This record gives sequence, structure tokens and C-alpha cells, in this order.
Amino acid sequence: MAGVWKPLYDRFGIHIDFAHRTFIWDSEANMKAHVHCVIVGFSIAPNQAKRRIYVDGRFKEVNNVNAYLLDAPNEFICNRSKPLWNVPQMTTGNRPADGGNLIIEKEDY
Repeated sequence: MAGVWKPLYDRFGIHIDFAHRTFIWDSEANMKAHVHCVIVGFSIAPNQAKRRIYVDGRFKEVNNVNAYLLDAPNEFICNRSKPLWNVPQMTTGNRPADGGNLIIEKEDY
């Protein structure tokens, strides 16, 4: 998310004017495509009007729409390669290292 929106905010000074949060769109074909849509209207023009967030066919007027399509300040969650504090380095990731105790065999289901 930050990789897309943060450069637009920083370089061009955009703001989100309105957003339709995720909604499902179905085609009318026999082999239906199920598509999840999001619509975002943004601009760089000065705009003092209330922003709108649309959810389930209704809208809410808000002071700000952030990049996560919430009524909240413009903050970005960015990737980090180093921890914030001095903690031990994680070396095994999500590899099972429990001696096989958490593995469930098919016949045990």
C-alpha cells in the first residue's frame, strides 16, 4: 500500500476525495467472474469539502480519507529490514521446529 500511495502523497501532494470500499461485482455471463472492486477518487486541487467513504451503498462524510480508505490521518506502514529495537535476529522463519508434535496426519482428521 505504501509503495503505491506514499510517492503520490509526497511527490504530488494528492488527497483522496472519495472512496468506495471493497464491493463485489458479478458479471451476467454463465461462467461468472467474481470481481472485488475498489473505487478511489483523488486530486491535487485544493478542496475543503468533506470527503466521503462509501460502504454497502451508503456514505459517511469524513474529514480525511487515508490510503487505507479509513477516516484517519495519512500514515503509511512501510517495510523494514531492521527491527525497531535491539532484539535477536529471527533465523528459522515459519519452518516447523516442534519435533513433529504439531503435524496432523490425514487419518487423524
